[in-house]
Amino acid sequence: SYFVPGLGERIARIDVSGRDLIDVLERELGQRVQGADVEIKAEAMPAREGRWLRVEAGQPALRVHRLVRSTDGTPLQLESTLYRGDIFSYKLALRR
Repeated sequence: SYFVPGLGERIARIDVSGRDLIDVLERELGQRVQGADVEIKAEAMPAREGRWLRVEAGQPALRVHRLVRSTDGTPLQLESTLYRGDIFSYKLALRR
């Protein structure tokens, strides 16, 4: 994860494990979040990440990019995560 300067330093002082980051941004840091853009794409597992995830290089993987923006459109956080293709699950609830 990457944060805008200042915000990243504040986040580093908070234990966010097992917590929703958007909730932490809004409730604890006073950042109003407009939403997030999420892109999920298939790719071949890179060798370095494959060693960490115990998967051979070249096996299917899924890359998730998420860009969280404030209500004025300012980027607050950019996250890039790589998942094993054989155990990935993504659940999304859309409400209107």
